[in-house]
Amino acid sequence: MSGDTNRSKDEYSRGWGLWTRTKLDALSKYLAGFTRACSGSSNTTLYLDLFAGGFDSYERGTGEPITGSPQRALAVNPPFTKLAFFELNEGRARQLADQVDEAFPGRDVDVVPGDCNHTVPAYLAKLVQDDSDWGWRPSFAFIDQFSADVHWDTIRALAGLRSGYKWKTELWLYFGETFLV
Repeated sequence: MSGDTNRSKDEYSRGWGLWTRTKLDALSKYLAGFTRACSGSSNTTLYLDLFAGGFDSYERGTGEPITGSPQRALAVNPPFTKLAFFELNEGRARQLADQVDEAFPGRDVDVVPGDCNHTVPAYLAKLVQDDSDWGWRPSFAFIDQFSADVHWDTIRALAGLRSGYKWKTELWLYFGETFLV
């Protein structure tokens, strides 16, 4: 492709439009504020990324690298205590798990392959089953869907993680141009 000469040779890298960097820069700033605000009330926070992708992508046309949401979430300070990355493509999920292990050893990270509409509710149920305190700990979900990919039942499962509490899981839900009629 013309203009993509700087593009990574990685088979799982994806090209995105110029708005992606702006969106992810805003996410980085917001996540830092979220964890800072939560640090006074809880020393345990959860980050969920429903369409994680990989560490790096590139800008279409220029080939310039774009740091992906998983790497940004792992780099935020103060850090999230636990992170879960959901990725539909199994090869990309394996690669992401390897990248996390290499760049952030010892972090509490789960990479979950498969359709997030099936894996997120099961993951959250097991999380609470293993440690019921997750029901009150601050949680943030990044839902950067391409079109209407996330189902209402998945949103309901995210809200249900903190059922019975005044505050719910904070959702950053992206509505792309494909939503516009």
